[in-house]
Amino acid sequence: YWIGELAYKMGRVEETITQLELYLAEPIEIGEITKKHANYTLGYAYLKNSNYSKALQLFTIAADFNPYAESSAYQKDALVRLADCQFMTKQYKQALKSYQKIIDLGWNFEDYASLQKAIIYGALGLNKEKLKILHSYETDFKQSIYLSDARMELADTYTSKEQFQEAIVPLSKVLLDNKANE
Repeated sequence: YWIGELAYKMGRVEETITQLELYLAEPIEIGEITKKHANYTLGYAYLKNSNYSKALQLFTIAADFNPYAESSAYQKDALVRLADCQFMTKQYKQALKSYQKIIDLGWNFEDYASLQKAIIYGALGLNKEKLKILHSYETDFKQSIYLSDARMELADTYTSKEQFQEAIVPLSKVLLDNKANE
């Protein structure tokens, strides 16, 4: 277990996969050394290898929790990554449900989940729903690290519909954000 964890911290993805698969073949759980933790780290290793289907399986195991009990940080993150893997494997309806669950649970990932929902709505051709989320994003998530991304997504949506005038406001705000960050 620890060799796999350390290999991951050192960026050795293949070694991580090998070691954690070995651990999971004959797991011994002691304290923080658990199958769920191993699945979580292994999920990230497969995510780094762009094997989203395998990562999805592992994050599904790691994210299994009781919504009425306190969840650990890694379980919360695992649910977000599970939704990301659903998105990447084009399981859009399942991803929408997972992102909505994240929002409903009131965790600190609401801004990210909302942006991802908007992007999925766009992929599904549901631009009205996408625009609704993106228009309220600035009000709902003023301090979000994803605010510029949401503004860019809004501008892209307008330019793809050849509504160039509407794209100017969010693009101007992105430019102002970038100047403020310099």
